Formats: sequence, C-alpha cells, structure tokens
Amino acid sequence: MLFPTHLAAAGLLSRLIGRSPLWLVVGAAVPDVVDKPLGTVGVTALFHSVGHSALLAVVMVPIALSGRRGLAVAIGWASHLALDAGHVVVNGRPADALFLCWPVVEPPDPWRFRPVRSSGTISAHRRSTSNCSSGGH
Repeated sequence: MLFPTHLAAAGLLSRLIGRSPLWLVVGAAVPDVVDKPLGTVGVTALFHSVGHSALLAVVMVPIALSGRRGLAVAIGWASHLALDAGHVVVNGRPADALFLCWPVVEPPDPWRFRPVRSSGTISAHRRSTSNCSSGGH
C-alpha cells in the first residue's frame, strides 16, 4: 500500500473516532519511516521489518498508555499494519502478511514478480494505472 494512502486513511480514521488527525497520521507513518530507510541501506532484507512487526507492540502499548496523543499514535500505527496486511490478503497473497511476525517468521520475498497470480488484482490494476499516468516512472 502506498505511503500517502496510510496517511489519508489515518486522517479519515481520526474523523471516525474523534482523535487528533496529527497524532494518528504520525503513528500511521511510523512503520514506513522506520523500515524504508533500513531496507534501502541494507540493514534489513525487507521493507516490512521492524516498524511493521506486531512485536513493536511492546513499544506501542506503553506509548498508548501515556495519554491521548500516545493512544492516537498507537492507533495510527496499528491501522497501518492492518491496512498492509489486509492489502496483501485481498490481493491473493495471504502468506505475505507474515511480515507481522518479523523477525520470528520471515515472509516470502515481497519483490518477487508473480504475473499470473497478481495480474487481476486491485493492486496490479492500480500499479499499471499509476505507471501509465506517470509515464512509467
């Protein structure tokens, strides 16, 4: 799922639950802000690792208990994980949701190309549409 989608979903969620959009958006950004740099520089082999792991709940629970802002951050973080997991399941790749168990369980390679299994999915359609509209970049 695209980073801006997580931020928009957190903003929408803030309206639904009556929380500050700022702190929900901050929480929703945490997984990608942590994991994308780690994956880019090669610290981890995956772009869904530390920040996307349910094991980070050990850190998020005390944050949630620290007050309203902390609770909003934790809810935003949890919404990011739920959306990413739901995204791969809806698109026919339920085994890829194992990123939630990192580092205990390694998910399948997220960069493998599976044209037959993913060509008719929502994500494949969106990827091809966005590639066409951006000139393939």
